Amino acid sequence: MQIKQFLPVLVLAATVSFTGCKEKDATVKTRVEEKLQANQETAGTMVSVTDGVATLTGEVSTENGKMESENITKGTKGVKSVMNNLSVTPA
Repeated sequence: MQIKQFLPVLVLAATVSFTGCKEKDATVKTRVEEKLQANQETAGTMVSVTDGVATLTGEVSTENGKMESENITKGTKGVKSVMNNLSVTPA
């Protein structure tokens, strides 16, 4: 009988542990965008986030801007990996 009383508590604890700790992609995206927009070299970068994987698209003016965008994104809480699809605008 005690197992029947304990089972709902166990199910609830498992559900909270699996869903409660995961960063929401929208929150991660907002964090990355704020950081990128604050830097003049990376301000043109567009970001999408799916399951913690950030994809960078758009154009930046320098190769340094491309690398900086990736580094800023990698250093953002909730980002698991980065796909850098940025292109450098020809001079």
